[in-house]
Amino acid sequence: MITGIMAFGAVFGAINTMYAAVIGGILGCLFALPLNGIVTGTTNWSSFSEIALRFRITPLLLIAGLSFAVLMGVIGGFFPALRAARLQVVQALR
Repeated sequence: MITGIMAFGAVFGAINTMYAAVIGGILGCLFALPLNGIVTGTTNWSSFSEIALRFRITPLLLIAGLSFAVLMGVIGGFFPALRAARLQVVQALR
């Protein structure tokens, strides 16, 4: 009974970590979309040359960002879950 409750808690904790990572990745992609196509520049004052920067957000970049968010969620949830799984039941309940 206690093992089942602890297993449920561990699964809930991992799901919570993954959910936060994925929602954070989605929000980051949504906040970056208005920057798509913006052109800006900076001036090098020693040579008086200008460097132009154009922000382009492609579907490949969005997929890479979401994949990174999922990977960080897995890594962030795996090690605490592994540590919690190795604890004795009495220590985990304290």
